Amino acid sequence: MRHQAEPGGRNWLDVIGEDELLLELIDWPTTFPKVWGSLGWHIALYHSHYIVTPPLPKHFEKRRLGWHQDSGRINLDIESDPRPRISVKVGFCITDTSTEDRGNFHVIPGSHLTNQLVLQDDENKEHPDVIPVRVSAGDAVMFDRRIWHASGLNFSDVTRRVLFFGYSYR
Repeated sequence: MRHQAEPGGRNWLDVIGEDELLLELIDWPTTFPKVWGSLGWHIALYHSHYIVTPPLPKHFEKRRLGWHQDSGRINLDIESDPRPRISVKVGFCITDTSTEDRGNFHVIPGSHLTNQLVLQDDENKEHPDVIPVRVSAGDAVMFDRRIWHASGLNFSDVTRRVLFFGYSYR
């Protein structure tokens, strides 16, 4: 399943070849050791994308976030419960999301251990355990592809920008 950014936003896939500066981030000294610490040394960059989420119009109706686990097709093809850890992602935050209204990355702690996410019937209510990740510009967030996550709604006056690198076993 291909996830789109909010209206007016963009989700550029396969951006690694767009600028030589991006290549430096593949093995960045503060993030890459954590990646190989999680997956081991026999890994590869399999995915990159850049998400730009501009502010939403003031009249935009608030709704439930688009919860998902990454690697959609693999989740259907590999029949296990819970799903295996196949990859991790690192999100390099270009803009500040230290307040909760900037389209923050949201997670549900412990949800990587379940293949199904149970949500309330009310489509305007979020999962009770949701946490908006609040980080500053220049910070990086590493996460297991299995964790249920979503981009938040951007009601600020700042365009959210984040660069994601996905690493997996070779």
